[in-house]
Amino acid sequence: MVSLDEVGFNYDGRPILTRITASLVPGTFNFLTGPSGAGKTTLLQLLSLELRPTAGSLSMFGDPTAGLDRQATSRLRRRIGIVFQDFRLLDHLSVAENVVVPLRIAGLRAEERQRDLSDLLDWVGLANRGDARPPELSAGEKQRTAIARAVINAPDLILADEPTGNVDPEMAGKLMRLLTELNRQGKTVLVATHDLGLVRSVKGQVAARVLRLGQGTLSQGASDL
Repeated sequence: MVSLDEVGFNYDGRPILTRITASLVPGTFNFLTGPSGAGKTTLLQLLSLELRPTAGSLSMFGDPTAGLDRQATSRLRRRIGIVFQDFRLLDHLSVAENVVVPLRIAGLRAEERQRDLSDLLDWVGLANRGDARPPELSAGEKQRTAIARAVINAPDLILADEPTGNVDPEMAGKLMRLLTELNRQGKTVLVATHDLGLVRSVKGQVAARVLRLGQGTLSQGASDL
């Protein structure tokens, strides 16, 4: 599904990632671990096509990303769902309206959006919060909204950047159960986190793989995502 070959990324001449070689296997649950500043967010931005490598090659779903035009990039991005640590919800829209933003961008009709939305809000436990706006939500409700938005378009790959960083341990467990359930449904999941306790708890539920980043490089023995 994803292949990185000697991938590097420099910012203002400073190396952030160096010679990353890894593969992401379809249908797997994966953790990306490492301390702050190791390059986890940068790697996720490369996988979400927000950034492009400054060295090496990256392929997504069998297509090299080098030289992709805007239309081709947009098609690939529809196969990727992203859960941000800071939620990135639009405060002037309701929960329901935030969740269907990817479907509106994809041009689906209103009735199709409504059918998918009702089931999804019920699944994340927000069936009675569809009309609420983000300032009215708890951190856990915001993150569940973000997860619903990430999967409304039925992506093949789900990227989550520190999804439990702003919630309490109980809510963190609930959020991770949603992500592991998505994996059981066949989705490929990559979660970036520095919380090794979270990694250990999930590894007891699913066969999670761990990729470790340190100072911008993969640690020895972690060749696969």
